[in-house]
Amino acid sequence: ISAISTRVLEMGGLVESQIAQAVYALRHFDAEAARGVMINEKRVNQMEVEIDAVDRLLVNLFQPLLRAARRAVGVVQRLQTGHLSHYLGYMTLVLLGGLVGLKLAGIL
Repeated sequence: ISAISTRVLEMGGLVESQIAQAVYALRHFDAEAARGVMINEKRVNQMEVEIDAVDRLLVNLFQPLLRAARRAVGVVQRLQTGHLSHYLGYMTLVLLGGLVGLKLAGIL
């Protein structure tokens, strides 16, 4: 997640630089500066695609864990103590499986 934050900040800095370069190009009628903005736009677009892909991966990985946690809370509120230990054991295995998936994906 910190890698995504870093990448978003990097992209934001590039966009900020592009805005300054575009304003310069307009004020000075500098076609070369304008071409530089267009070239960097491709880089920004590529960064955005990469960030979106990682975001989708994270959502897909965390969504089952969040569903399981919500289910566990609901069940804990309703179950008797005898059934609770069995269910908690099951949910622990589900959550550990999700964490192993995150580790294998290189996220943890």
